[in-house]
Amino acid sequence: MSHEQNNQLPEEKSLEGEIISKETTTQAAQKGVFINTLNIITAPAQSILKPLKHHYHHRYHKRFPRHHKKIFFFDLALITVIILLGAFASYYLLLKPTFRPLDISIASTDQKIIIGTEHAWELRISNTTKKTLRNITTTLTFPSSFKIVASTGENSSSSEAHAPATRVWKLDPLSGKENLSLDVRGILFSPVGETVKIIARTEGITDSKEPFSETDVLELRATNPALLTTVDFPKSILAGESFPFSVSYTNASGAMLEHSIIRFEVPSSFVLNNKPSSWQNGSIALPTLAPGAHGSIELNGSLTADSRANRLSIGIQTSAELNGRRVTQEDLLPSLSVTPTGINVSLKNVESNGTPGKPLRLLVSLDHMGSETFQTVSVCVPMENQNIELHSIKGDGKLEDNQYCFTPATQTKLKEIKNGFHGEWPITFSLKPVFNQQNTQTNKNAVLAFTPKISLIAPHTPPVKLSLNGPELRVPITTTLTLQTMGRYFTNEGDQLGRGPLPPQAGKTTKYWIAWAINSSLNPIKNLVVRATLPSSIQWTGKSTVTKGKSITYDPATREVRWTNELLEPTAETCACAEGGFEISLTPSEGDIGTATLLIKNLSADGIDAWTEVPLHALSPDITSELPDDPMAEGKGRVQK
Repeated sequence: MSHEQNNQLPEEKSLEGEIISKETTTQAAQKGVFINTLNIITAPAQSILKPLKHHYHHRYHKRFPRHHKKIFFFDLALITVIILLGAFASYYLLLKPTFRPLDISIASTDQKIIIGTEHAWELRISNTTKKTLRNITTTLTFPSSFKIVASTGENSSSSEAHAPATRVWKLDPLSGKENLSLDVRGILFSPVGETVKIIARTEGITDSKEPFSETDVLELRATNPALLTTVDFPKSILAGESFPFSVSYTNASGAMLEHSIIRFEVPSSFVLNNKPSSWQNGSIALPTLAPGAHGSIELNGSLTADSRANRLSIGIQTSAELNGRRVTQEDLLPSLSVTPTGINVSLKNVESNGTPGKPLRLLVSLDHMGSETFQTVSVCVPMENQNIELHSIKGDGKLEDNQYCFTPATQTKLKEIKNGFHGEWPITFSLKPVFNQQNTQTNKNAVLAFTPKISLIAPHTPPVKLSLNGPELRVPITTTLTLQTMGRYFTNEGDQLGRGPLPPQAGKTTKYWIAWAINSSLNPIKNLVVRATLPSSIQWTGKSTVTKGKSITYDPATREVRWTNELLEPTAETCACAEGGFEISLTPSEGDIGTATLLIKNLSADGIDAWTEVPLHALSPDITSELPDDPMAEGKGRVQK
């Protein structure tokens, strides 16, 4: 028995050792898991502390060997306090919710708010808390566009002229969730839909002596205008047809409407045929309107261009003076149906531009692409411009009342036109040599404008007369370049310019000045060059002057005098655009006695019209010592002994 027990003991010991070994392994594993978990949890802190430790060792430990820890922790504590103070300040200033115990609103008891009419509003103040509110003071500040007529319960007010009106209420205590209402009667003077803002400031304390203050913005809007306007159009018209329409107006407010205006915004092809006496710059001025006053205006208009759209819209804006300011009332856009005719009349310029003093050829075209038949067709081109030589007009039409017209009397095929009709008629006329700038479209980059017109009858019952305009033709006009030159010994005032004997004497030197003036009548000129040549007997002295542009130059090899300017602007006909002059000298020989000497020759000016890109050229006659443009030296040009 004992032997068996002895044999079993080692087995029990080994088992016990095995159990101990397993326990030890389990504990070790648990400790490892714990450590890893701790490392993971503390990893963010370690990542934050790492730069701090680095900063500590490099900035404090090395610089302050004895007291580095104390200084470091003192700085750390100081920074922590600053951060905490900043956090508290941010919270109280930005994040902490404001105590707002009241809800304030305003609403009208009227469904329609008419501009300029007195209305009642209810100001509702509600205590949204469970606390009792005391010493409540409510101040309302109204803008100048709101006029207070009456209010209930206010304790003080101020309403200076042209300044916002203020009303102050001292209210009874408000229990928790209690409401109260105040009545305000006033008049709005703002356009329909425009927001009128009222500033509401309220102060007070709670039962626990906690003060409160809040500011609210209340909004009001007018819903109806003071000046009601209606437009009565016909249901439909033909393009080019003259049609009547009426504009009716009523003062729907309780105030006087002064300086009321009805403004029309119309397409360029719309023409008002009967403008009333109060018409000015697209507007009709109305008389002063008392409350309830009304009236109407009977007008007549027409659409002068064939409409591609099926409707014609006319913008109408009304306004009136209320409470010392102009207030917009309504923006209307009435429209009517338009039936196009399919008529197309146009002008074409045969030349690319016109030139003063030369012929201009135009081509009139008429096409009918519509379905209706039209009768008694007349096509006219206005010729009232004063820059046209009326007596020079040629064509297959007739000049009547400064209009050149093609009518059934001159063109029988115009008695009736149907779909597919096409006609062309040329017109030729001359432009005047000197243009009047007032009769061009602009005083710079001149243009002559022509608008073809057509009148015809639609054979309806009754017949309808139509008048249409074609697109405007704008013909660019080339400028006129003028070069004026003269020789001078004296100025116009009698001052002596030249030097030496006059008349010139053989063997002695006489000096003259050659002056020139150049202008452009209509358009700027670019790349301008003025040239002249000195004869062999004349010498260049080197003296010159110009009013603009580069200096005058002289080339001894070619004996050419030259002046250039990159861009010369146009001026009036009586004013030279640029002037210049240069001095020359003459020393005649005995062989020249009794003759007048040539001082300058080949005088010319060249450039390009900057508007039409047409090359320009001007010449001036040669100048001799006779000096015909110098009254004091004229006739003293022949050489003497």
